[in-house]
Amino acid sequence: MYVAITEGVEGGVMAVDLRKASNPYAYPYVGPAAGNTTPEFRSADNLALDRKGNLAITEDPGGDLAGGKTPGRRHLDRRPAEGQQRP
Repeated sequence: MYVAITEGVEGGVMAVDLRKASNPYAYPYVGPAAGNTTPEFRSADNLALDRKGNLAITEDPGGDLAGGKTPGRRHLDRRPAEGQQRP
């Protein structure tokens, strides 16, 4: 399972591994805490997982449409690193 965290120092995407119901755990998957994005990537908002397991992430810059918010302005496609398992 993936969770987008839009604000705060944890901003980015967390992966939650639920394979062991008695011991689920979460870890930074995409974002500054994971060490795999630029500092500008800080407002992960919408997530989509395709049939091949690729995770698409869009950012929400805040505000509203009338005030200059641009839906889907940036996105990041994230594939697990070699040898890394999907949660």
